[in-house]
Amino acid sequence: MKSSVHLGAVFMDGRTYSIGRNGHIRIDDQAVSRRHAEIRFTQGKIFLRDLNSTNGIYLAGGKNAGNFKQGFVSPHQRVMIGSRIYTIKSLLASVGVYTGYTPETGLIVKLTRPQKKLNAWHSPETHPEDRTTPEAVT
Repeated sequence: MKSSVHLGAVFMDGRTYSIGRNGHIRIDDQAVSRRHAEIRFTQGKIFLRDLNSTNGIYLAGGKNAGNFKQGFVSPHQRVMIGSRIYTIKSLLASVGVYTGYTPETGLIVKLTRPQKKLNAWHSPETHPEDRTTPEAVT
């Protein structure tokens, strides 16, 4: 497939990307399981699921902060995997999938060149309001 071709979220239905130390989306962090989670395109949306990882997934910031097992997420959702916080958009960009969202068109998906480096949003230590460690979740 050519890069930057608009595919649309429906075309991506069924595509799955694993997250982990040995996943499609590789995170080099000892707090991340080999097969930690997966992102799947389904029903024209992005679905995130924890694969019974040791340390889990936590939604970062906002009223829905806390432990997360599975559900639909937006490209801009921040999640803590291991010791770092990422956006769904940055996780997918690491494997060459650009995602965006507009109210008019909904989810936008394009294939691009993979980013050479997975960029974390930040460390929870630098943004205390995003701390979602098990101790902080009530």
